[in-house]
Amino acid sequence: MALNRKLAYIDLGQKKTIVKEIPYEWRRKFLGGRGISAYLLFRHLPKGSDPLGPGNVVIISTGVLGGTGFGPFECTGITSKSPLTGLSAFSPVTGHFAGEMRWAGFDHLVITGKSRHPVYLYIHDGKIDFKTAKNLKGKSISETLGNIRKDLLDEDVRALVVGPAGENRVCFADVSTDCGHRAGRTGMGAVLGSKNIKAVVCRGARDVLVKRPVDLLAYQKEIFDRLLPIIHLPHAPSTFEKNEVSIRDMTVNSFQRADRDSEMALRHLIAESGSDLFSTRCILEWVLRLFQAGIITQKKIRDIPLSRNNIATHMEVVNRITANKGIGTTLSLGPLGASKKLGKESLSCFPSVIELIQMYTEAVADPLAPAQRDISFLKVNNNAHEKSYPIKTTGMRVTDRCESGSIDRRTMGKMPGRKVSEMVANCLGFNGFHVPEDILGMPLFSVYEKLLDLVTGLRVKKNDLAEIAHRCYATERLLNLRESSIHGRPASITEAFDVPVGLRMTKSCWDGLELKTFQRLVSRYYKGKGWDRKSMVKLRFFKNLGIEDLWVLLK
Repeated sequence: MALNRKLAYIDLGQKKTIVKEIPYEWRRKFLGGRGISAYLLFRHLPKGSDPLGPGNVVIISTGVLGGTGFGPFECTGITSKSPLTGLSAFSPVTGHFAGEMRWAGFDHLVITGKSRHPVYLYIHDGKIDFKTAKNLKGKSISETLGNIRKDLLDEDVRALVVGPAGENRVCFADVSTDCGHRAGRTGMGAVLGSKNIKAVVCRGARDVLVKRPVDLLAYQKEIFDRLLPIIHLPHAPSTFEKNEVSIRDMTVNSFQRADRDSEMALRHLIAESGSDLFSTRCILEWVLRLFQAGIITQKKIRDIPLSRNNIATHMEVVNRITANKGIGTTLSLGPLGASKKLGKESLSCFPSVIELIQMYTEAVADPLAPAQRDISFLKVNNNAHEKSYPIKTTGMRVTDRCESGSIDRRTMGKMPGRKVSEMVANCLGFNGFHVPEDILGMPLFSVYEKLLDLVTGLRVKKNDLAEIAHRCYATERLLNLRESSIHGRPASITEAFDVPVGLRMTKSCWDGLELKTFQRLVSRYYKGKGWDRKSMVKLRFFKNLGIEDLWVLLK
């Protein structure tokens, strides 16, 4: 059967693995990828868990279409509780890991507990081995990957690797693939590092069952023939371009006198340490401004000769952040965490509020889009797949005519088509992207419908996909409401980073925006849409979504 796929529950403390089949009911409600990961995180994350403690859960996933020949469009998803926000986070990363994990026999890995010693997980042909990583402690991304390949005598393994920043729990540490793509933002590298995981490695040769393989290959060729002339693939960290960093003005001001080799050396250092490039560059500029404002004194930074145009200055700060030592211990907490030690006035020195919001929200990379800000408040054009759908559900149509419960339309409101498309893409195993209809020759949702039918035999319609997207977003939102209000107290300002679907802001709105104002905008948006605590935390809401089994876990 095309949907006869498995997930593995990995207990690091006991070094035990339990393998189970993914229930067909979950497919009907969440499809796969991000959707099932959101559901699993809600089920297995203890309320109030420390993001960097053994109680946190990490879920690594591929979508329902992963490993079926979509190459650069496929993504691996890493889902967990973020150390930056204390909220659930989904961090997608492009590359070949997703397909390799599928070929190794798994769609989802649910990782719990903490290993006593550094390890890396080796997933191969339906098995999961715990390999010692004591010799990899403190190694850079490329050194770690090289040593793992020598250890396994296999140069073709695919891997998710944690750098020294992740090992030392830098809250904006990322995860790198073997081909250099990054799961940036939200601190997933720190979460894996806190569990003593140095890498997750896959090698597989298992078949992936496809319902109609010949028709799928023909349709894939048609899609790629249309997309290849316009595709824009993200670069690996070693070949960063300036327009990939949305704080361009800051970069120019900081390094206008620096030579190209020094600039690339700094970027390479950040990448090899396993820190998110965007976040680290924001922090570097912040340090300079704090020093100029007298908030950080020479005593605090000791022997670092701070200078805007001296690359060595920035490299030394990066090294201290990576090692979590000295001033780096404070900076590794991120701006909001560091401001508790440096004083609230320190946030006023941060480059801008939009950079702060970008640093704390999930970044979605679009291989078809030009370089742009990662913030998700994008202008909607007239493409049909970006319109707001007044959703009227009919239940998912599947080959065995098994119907899913439909959602009460009154509890749904309207979801912007772009966000519906993004969630569906993540559930299918694609890194959310949006293709103009005139290129594909049909609406994007029609493409999704046909691909699902060809690969799995599931027959779904646009409204069914919108229903699934709504259920997945609601599950993430409900978990965030639970985690942001421990013991009944109001949520902290980080709840603002539970970025709403569909909140649109013009450039003029960003000018002079204050963080508290942004928080009020977010709260007002959710209240107006009926997605606030008062409206959602009700048993009826859970039943309408078909996730009433999670109700007991909310309390």
